[in-house]
Amino acid sequence: MEQAMALSRFGVIHLSLLCLFNVSTTESYHSIARVFSRATQFSVNARRSSNENLRILSLRGGVEDEKEGIILPFGGPNPKDEFDTSDEDTAAQPKSDTIYVPSDVKSVPEAVERGCGTFKRYLRMPSPGPDGLIEPEIDEYGVIMTEDDHEWIEGTGQKIVLSCGQFSWGEWSERRQTYTYPKLIVVNSTLNIAGEEGTCCCGQWLLLESSGGSFRNMMCRSNQYRAGKGGGLCMHFEGGSWSLAGCQLRCEAGAMTTVLAVSGPSRVTITTCLLARLDGVAIGPSGYGVVVWEDGTVTAQDSDMVELKVAVHCAHQASVQLVGCHVKHCRFGLYLTDAAQARASDCRFEGNYMGAVCVGVHGRG
Repeated sequence: MEQAMALSRFGVIHLSLLCLFNVSTTESYHSIARVFSRATQFSVNARRSSNENLRILSLRGGVEDEKEGIILPFGGPNPKDEFDTSDEDTAAQPKSDTIYVPSDVKSVPEAVERGCGTFKRYLRMPSPGPDGLIEPEIDEYGVIMTEDDHEWIEGTGQKIVLSCGQFSWGEWSERRQTYTYPKLIVVNSTLNIAGEEGTCCCGQWLLLESSGGSFRNMMCRSNQYRAGKGGGLCMHFEGGSWSLAGCQLRCEAGAMTTVLAVSGPSRVTITTCLLARLDGVAIGPSGYGVVVWEDGTVTAQDSDMVELKVAVHCAHQASVQLVGCHVKHCRFGLYLTDAAQARASDCRFEGNYMGAVCVGVHGRG
């Protein structure tokens, strides 16, 4: 009885298909085959993987290697989940033009990597010697010296907003005798970052030639000063056009520590900022405020430079312009060497005990 019912249902389905196409039995089979063939081809074309050698064949239950022409059965998860990247592409699109820290991401390096981009570093190890061993050179600090290749991976282009609080990276670890990762944040594209009231970033910035952007309403300070191990710069500009407004910029006390180092074709504008050493770390002036050399250009407006060894040091063919700035309690206010040029208007130099302006060899003020 059950077999008869099954055959009866099959007959009903078969008759329904014949009625649907309204053709003879032989022609209906060919029509049905063509319909399913087109549906199969549509499914294949609509669900191609990003891998050029593989494609999904949902009706055949496997993956076809187009080069080898064989069908490999699936195992484990749904093949659509494994190969179809449409959902991932949609999720990768930024939902907003701003990244909020720590709401969207936990740290500043992570936010910069997502919004601005990151360097990928590829190490090229030396060839093995006659004994088959690889013996790379080691520097005086025990670090392997290798030839590196770098690639900049672009980010989403989103702006970054930091909430009130302190964010740190690159601190010195006494236990490991090294800096925590990352040692510094490297930027090679556009970065626009701002902070809420009470935001402090403790770490170093390296802003390369292809970079540019702005820092707004935040405190930036260096947390590195280890003699012989680098560190000491809060921000190092190697190129691009940058704007800093409403910021406190501070460095550790030390012989060569510097708040802003500007070199290459950099163009840096400072507006209503404070440049100083950290409070309570030493007695008397210490560290440099702005050091600009090569072809760098710095324009400071309505800013204060306080308790520094040298407020502004300008060398080579660099140029500095100070407008409405207050330079006080420094060893030197403005120090010029080589063919550097400087202009100051509506500025006040106060309590700089070695001199407000010092012109060295070929310096022009």
